[in-house]
Amino acid sequence: SLSGSHGAVVWLTGRSGVGKSTIAALLEERLLGKAVLSLQLDPKVVCHGLCSDLGFTRLARAETLRRVTEVAKHVADAGLIAIASFVSPLRAERAAAREAFRPEQNRFFEVYVAAAK
Repeated sequence: SLSGSHGAVVWLTGRSGVGKSTIAALLEERLLGKAVLSLQLDPKVVCHGLCSDLGFTRLARAETLRRVTEVAKHVADAGLIAIASFVSPLRAERAAAREAFRPEQNRFFEVYVAAAK
């Protein structure tokens, strides 16, 4: 890796509006304060850039998650912590993301966020 450390992915999942992006931003800030390199993969940024050609159908959402997984892999391979905060309700989609990573090289943490509004 570029940073000399093993990368990881923190995959925040849960319903819309429960604070996943807020938690991701706070986590990124906390990691930076500890001199740990990270990159937040924010859904708004991703949907307006990387996935601007997609809509919001079930198939489009699956493709968005596939693309985010690929970006997160590259971030983790560079030795950074990738923080992804996406609504990913289907177990199969989360499993596909997890399976994209080699446990001996990069760790994958799935966190279900269920904050009260």
